[in-house]
Amino acid sequence: MSIPLTVENLYSGGVVERIHEELKRVLENIVDPNTPAKKPRKVKMEMTIKPTEARNMAEVLVSTSSTLQAPEPLETTIFIAHKLLF
Repeated sequence: MSIPLTVENLYSGGVVERIHEELKRVLENIVDPNTPAKKPRKVKMEMTIKPTEARNMAEVLVSTSSTLQAPEPLETTIFIAHKLLF
């Protein structure tokens, strides 16, 4: 009896775990008040399937990544004296 191939059962659930980790990073980035609120974030999963010559087996490589927003630049004011202190 064969087990149907799903994303959920790949690598004993490891693929879904990796997607959840990236989603957590994105959500943490969204709630960070130092990052832009409305700019998009991305979660990516790429699956590469390399079959054997006999076509009865294949290597499966899964990579996940996320695109986050960098913190907004900090802005402040400094006082500059007219007389240089050199």
